[in-house]
Amino acid sequence: MHKPHIALEDTFNMEQVKLSMLFTDVVLTDDYPYPYLGKKEIKYPGYHELAYLHPNVFTPDESVLDILRVKQGEKYAIVRFVAWKASHDIGHRGISYENKIKLVNTLSKHLRVFISSESELPEELKKFQINVPAEQRHNALAFAQLFVGESGTMASECACLGVPSVS
Repeated sequence: MHKPHIALEDTFNMEQVKLSMLFTDVVLTDDYPYPYLGKKEIKYPGYHELAYLHPNVFTPDESVLDILRVKQGEKYAIVRFVAWKASHDIGHRGISYENKIKLVNTLSKHLRVFISSESELPEELKKFQINVPAEQRHNALAFAQLFVGESGTMASECACLGVPSVS
């Protein structure tokens, strides 16, 4: 279509990057060590997630606590499991079934636990499944005391929100 195209890249799924670079005029990447993408790449000091989570553009909405049915002062953690079916997941695997159970049981001793999962949860973890609309996800993350999960993006989002995260 002969229109300028600017891409954002932070996952470096190289099979996708190689294809998209044919149609991209400029690719913006966070300023951290990853493979050099060539003369089209512009590195900048920051994270893509700050575009929508910086305090100048995002104010967490406490009404999410009502949706979650979290009591005043109650502490909670969000746990995220991914499906491991993306092209960049080939050859990788996540937390084992047994370790998912151990993780949630351990966290539950200290915090209320909400699980966000791309795939069906084991029966014993279904009671922890988070039930918030997608547009409330960042609000839920913002008020959490901890994030533990397999999603690098959600871990980065939590870091931008000042929530301790383990990926």
